[in-house]
Amino acid sequence: MDEYLPMFLAEGREHLQELNLAVVRVEETPDDQATVDEIFRIAHSLKGMSATMGFAGMAALTHEMEDVFELLRQRKGGLERAAIDVLLECLDALSAAVESIDSTGAEEIEPTALIERLQGLVRE
Repeated sequence: MDEYLPMFLAEGREHLQELNLAVVRVEETPDDQATVDEIFRIAHSLKGMSATMGFAGMAALTHEMEDVFELLRQRKGGLERAAIDVLLECLDALSAAVESIDSTGAEEIEPTALIERLQGLVRE
């Protein structure tokens, strides 16, 4: 898997940058279906890449984010500010994990608290 690590890091950074921009865009224009679909596609790709590379924490966090993005697909008017804040915190944690992988080879992410907050959003 080491041979794929540089590609994972490059694509991971790119996906996270795209996701950050898309989340901000969807906050401004919540009913932009194209952006919602883009968010879902990027998150799904990031989850799959992380799982394939054995980064279980990143995969678990991204999986839970997908559930919140699914709400975004179903709801008119977008997500509440608190939900957007949690998603942005998740993206920061994922970015930190990618940087940690780059410097130490380990994802060094503890997603439990963020996962619980995401699950709370889905339950509401």
